[in-house]
Amino acid sequence: MRSKVGITSSHGALQLRFPWEGKRKYLSIGLHEGRDDRKLAQLKAQLLEHDLACNCVDTSFKRYRVTSTKEKELEKVLPTITLTELWAKYLVFKTPQVSLTTLDGQYKTVSNHLKSCPSTKPEQAIEIRDWLLSRYTRDSSRRTLVQLNACCRWAVQSKLITHNPFSGLANELRKNPPTDCRPFAPDETTAILKSFEGSVYLPIVKFLFLTGTRTGEARGIRWQHVRGEHLKICEALSGFKNRNTDTKTHRARTLPCNDQLHQFLQNLKPDGAKPEDLLFNVPSLRAFQAGWQRRVTRLTTQGLVTEYRSQYHTRHTFATNCLEAGIPIQQVAEWLGDSPETVLKHYAGVINQYLPPENL
Repeated sequence: MRSKVGITSSHGALQLRFPWEGKRKYLSIGLHEGRDDRKLAQLKAQLLEHDLACNCVDTSFKRYRVTSTKEKELEKVLPTITLTELWAKYLVFKTPQVSLTTLDGQYKTVSNHLKSCPSTKPEQAIEIRDWLLSRYTRDSSRRTLVQLNACCRWAVQSKLITHNPFSGLANELRKNPPTDCRPFAPDETTAILKSFEGSVYLPIVKFLFLTGTRTGEARGIRWQHVRGEHLKICEALSGFKNRNTDTKTHRARTLPCNDQLHQFLQNLKPDGAKPEDLLFNVPSLRAFQAGWQRRVTRLTTQGLVTEYRSQYHTRHTFATNCLEAGIPIQQVAEWLGDSPETVLKHYAGVINQYLPPENL
């Protein structure tokens, strides 16, 4: 992509040239011809390029000028650091503060994107954004830009860089409007369970529909957590590295067992099961997700499932079934380990179809 901001020299004074209000504008930035000043002018040009792209230009233009010798010298001695190096430092800072799920999921995705990206400098934010959009979905690109913005904001506070070139870039890629929660209908649930018959994953799929637990939480349940008529959910087997952690909300909860769930657990428990044994044999989360995708996609092409949804929509299905059965939202939220607001916003869908009342 061609740069909108150029650098010109007028009688030895460096200027930024860029489109402004329908005309070509020349901005003197307090720098003169010379190798060091030319490098600093390039930084200012990249900063202006970024602000033009995200429509956040400082209309006083002070942000793009070098206003003092002190600022000029500070810019000169600032060490060059790559975005990958910044991200590595940021991970060291964040690791004690976030869950293993976040490290194995969101942060690992950003790390992989940075390894593949040909642009390596923080000031190449625009090029990095465009590269992400050329390789990944709009939503995936937005999530990566959100994390890079947080990284560079921290780097500015830590005096590793002078400004955050990713500020505002993710806002350009606004999240798609939320779709409906799309629970599975009873006949779709039956078709999915039938497609897993004979698979080692059938028990956990059935359990997800019965309880609405998150996949990592289901993988982390041990027989010692099954206590009479109740099931304690207090840990998770997260990510693709099978590392134990607590639940997503860092709070244990208890789920009562109805007759169907109680019978399921009795049939599932093998002879000689030890308290510390896991309920479900899911050695590979990646293989489980691939198996789900393959089966549900096939059911979609066969017309047995209306549209593809991930295994996480078993949670939507459980929540919607509970609400349509008249169970109070506060109770459903407690079982799911979320707030009532989150349940209504993200999980409550429609299964039963009604006609509006005839009022006339």
